[in-house]
Amino acid sequence: MRNLRLLALAMAVWVTTPAPTVANTVETFATLPARFEDISVGPDDSLYMPSQPGGGVAYSVDLDGNSSTIATGLLFPLGGVVDAAGNYYVSCFNANHIHKIEPDGTKSVFAGSVNTPTGLLLSEDEQTLYVACYNLGHVMAIDLGTGISTVIANGPSLLGPDGLARDEAGNLYIANFLTSQITKLDTDGNESVLVTLPGSQTGYIDYRDGSLYVAGIDTHRIYEVDVVDGSYTILAGTGVSGTTDGPAESARISNPNGLALSNDGLTLWFQSQNLLRRVVLDDPASTEELPEVGGTDLGSLFVAPNPFHGSTRIEFSLSTPKSVDVTVYTATGSRIRNLASGKQAARSYTLVWDGQDDAGRAVSDGVYYVRADLGGREITQRVVLVR
Repeated sequence: MRNLRLLALAMAVWVTTPAPTVANTVETFATLPARFEDISVGPDDSLYMPSQPGGGVAYSVDLDGNSSTIATGLLFPLGGVVDAAGNYYVSCFNANHIHKIEPDGTKSVFAGSVNTPTGLLLSEDEQTLYVACYNLGHVMAIDLGTGISTVIANGPSLLGPDGLARDEAGNLYIANFLTSQITKLDTDGNESVLVTLPGSQTGYIDYRDGSLYVAGIDTHRIYEVDVVDGSYTILAGTGVSGTTDGPAESARISNPNGLALSNDGLTLWFQSQNLLRRVVLDDPASTEELPEVGGTDLGSLFVAPNPFHGSTRIEFSLSTPKSVDVTVYTATGSRIRNLASGKQAARSYTLVWDGQDDAGRAVSDGVYYVRADLGGREITQRVVLVR
């Protein structure tokens, strides 16, 4: 009966209470001389942005807000990516090639005869450069060691591909400028439409912790998309064009296109006309501290690693003996695994979830929630399982 009561309560929570928003505030960080397209983050968190006006310029902005011109003479630059050494690769749409700009400003043609390149993405080991080819409607992979290129995606859903992102499992996500769709290319080479967003134009994308962040150009919004089921929420923007800063749900954004996450994943940078703006995000790995009630410390909950592949640790502590219940649920509220229950002594605990349910069966990859009842206080942490 107790388990049924807990399950009913959990179902009520997940059905009636939306997940906590991760957006905090929208802030304008810098104003550039002209509209720019994409945003790339360097190893030192400096930002790089290609701009078409002025003959094709690449700008950089450091975290103090200082901007500088790092390259000129780029023919219709649209996308870019920065490697660990600080080399900036820029796709030049009208020139059909990709420029490489070294930290000292040296500019060279890295790859020629690349038809209408837009978005760029480096593999984790920086051995492969992924390129979205707009007019051809395909994505190619260039081996940085040999220079050999291979078309890896060219399905019917690719209409003006531009933004590219990858998750921990190696799935590639492709934003289509000419539609509101995000295409998923899995590790077996299968293409499918992950989500169709509002509007008709999708900009650049980035990935963190089970979510894609997507620029909705003609809806004047930033979306967060769950990569497991394709569900989405509005992260920032009212849908009305403007430049008003403030709480993400009331801030106004004008035709966002480029966006990128900071290296720690806690800041989402985005472009709005010639403005460089940002949204502060919650830390997915932070420990959620419980408030003191009547002078009693009710503990904390920490889940790591997150995302995880084989197993993850769930850590909490009690300052006094309390009844504890720690259970894993699906995103829809279905009970998966009970990890601890009953009266526990005052000390620190480490539980391990191995990605299995109560019957010892491996569950599918996706988003789950660890719900801990620590002496009458409930904490919930989101955790992503990647097979």
